[in-house]
Amino acid sequence: MDGEKHRLLLGTGWEEIEPVKTSWKIIFRDNMSDLRILDTDFTETSVIGNIGGLNCPIALNSAKGLAYYPVCDTWAADPSDRKRPGSWFESNWLEELDIVRSSRRVVCKAPKSFSFNWLLSLSPGGDRLLAYMYGPIVSGKMPAYLVHIDASSGNVVRKVELPPGAFHPSDVSWEFERVLFSGFRVGVGLVGFDGVVIEPAGEQGKYFAGNGSINHVTGDVAFDCYSGMYLWHIVTGEVDMMAKNGQRPSWMADRRGLWFSDDDSSLLRLNLANRMVEEIVRMEGAAYASSNFGVPITQTNDGRYLLVALSRKRKPTESEVHSAHPGPDVVIVDGVRHVRQGEDGVSGWRWDHVTCIVDTVEKKLWQVPSYISNNAWVTAKSPR
Repeated sequence: MDGEKHRLLLGTGWEEIEPVKTSWKIIFRDNMSDLRILDTDFTETSVIGNIGGLNCPIALNSAKGLAYYPVCDTWAADPSDRKRPGSWFESNWLEELDIVRSSRRVVCKAPKSFSFNWLLSLSPGGDRLLAYMYGPIVSGKMPAYLVHIDASSGNVVRKVELPPGAFHPSDVSWEFERVLFSGFRVGVGLVGFDGVVIEPAGEQGKYFAGNGSINHVTGDVAFDCYSGMYLWHIVTGEVDMMAKNGQRPSWMADRRGLWFSDDDSSLLRLNLANRMVEEIVRMEGAAYASSNFGVPITQTNDGRYLLVALSRKRKPTESEVHSAHPGPDVVIVDGVRHVRQGEDGVSGWRWDHVTCIVDTVEKKLWQVPSYISNNAWVTAKSPR
């Protein structure tokens, strides 16, 4: 994971240091759909294998050192040919990885024409998986279910059909037995494990949530939408704006505040007591608000370490234009390279990515120039 480091703008009191090995490791899917495990100093420890391009969280049983994730055979069967036609509906299953032994087993296969995607969570006791399963659209309707699966046997123990308004899941609370979805009348809602829907107060379409996080102590919900970042008080149903620009909120471990970003290139912290916002880090030169590469913030169980993926969208340099291969942004006319002009007059686009580990206790962070998507924290020591 080598590359040129990017200049980071740090908040007051924060320090950038060289990568440090800690007692934690990171399991993640890379941009080539390979499942990998890294030390926090970004030295690679193992490559598990190709699992396909599904955008789904990785669920962990920390006590037993087990990880769960969906596999898409359309892509995983032939890693050398990633552009071959097909659909992940062809063959899709949930898999278990024994992190210590690097052994893999199929837990549960999706029915034909259905797929596990977008949501996967393990119960606190480690005995049950909760998955989002959907199929192809038929007569304008996409069948979708919350599926409870025995993590040991792979048997489906409960399947609840989702109401039509449930669009995209972003968090699960086992304590309150609810899943946070975008969609419904107001734009955001909670679906109980029994299928019952809870919505906040507000007129139709007021909030169309993108990402959100459930407070597992109070049940309150932080979510983002096109107009800002909000806090939904579950008892009253009322919704308060917390920030005019806020994305991908995640509750801090002590529940006293939220980690979030105001675009894909930043990390900020909101203190709920006084609504003060502290900027932790930002990529220099992020000229445009969104690059569509945003990844939810993940943190260790104790809340000390965060993994934050930062991305910036910018104009290409002159040297990048001249060295670029023909493609969507660059065309060759009479042997001369030209950059396409977008509707806003910008000469094509370039994206830069940085993954940061943030030590919230020491107020230090370090980076590697790489893009890490779905990820989770695991302890470095063997649990056995």
